Amino acid sequence: MIIKIYRLLMAFLLIIALIGSFEIPRRDLRATGQVAGIALDKENGQIKATFELYVPAADEPIGKTRKVVVSTGESLEECIANARRVQGETLFVNDAAALVIGSADHSYLLEKAMDYFRLLKNDHMDLPVFFAFGQSAGAIFEGEGVVLSTGLAESAKSMDKLQTVKNLMNGIGERILIKGEGAYEIIS
Repeated sequence: MIIKIYRLLMAFLLIIALIGSFEIPRRDLRATGQVAGIALDKENGQIKATFELYVPAADEPIGKTRKVVVSTGESLEECIANARRVQGETLFVNDAAALVIGSADHSYLLEKAMDYFRLLKNDHMDLPVFFAFGQSAGAIFEGEGVVLSTGLAESAKSMDKLQTVKNLMNGIGERILIKGEGAYEIIS
């Protein structure tokens, strides 16, 4: 008798688990833009954020080609929200490979970027930071082609010159200067 009750209880729990699995909300990957890199410039007293997004491929989970979305706002959070309106996708910035700061008004852009990253507590503290040399940061991600951010971060790691958000917050590390349009070249 106890064995029958135990089996009936197990079958009941299995049925409930099966029914519950259909009710779990799932994230629609087609409605999410995976951010590879972020470039920040100052334009008309606001932040101009250029987001390099992975273009998903059928045979790859993320993709190797890029598309670019540009938005403006008073803060990086506002730029992300405005990019959603422009792109129609929610931007997932947690796995970004690089942050590029434009050459115009470094201190303003760094302050705005650090305001955003301070809110995230320990997330993104290892995000590599680069500085555009004599040009806008967004120009580096212009056009189409392969994703540049992941290669940029790997290049800095191989040179042992990686400066991260954490380093910037602590006031340490060597600034890495880059330039290029639709490509990058590490200067220092």
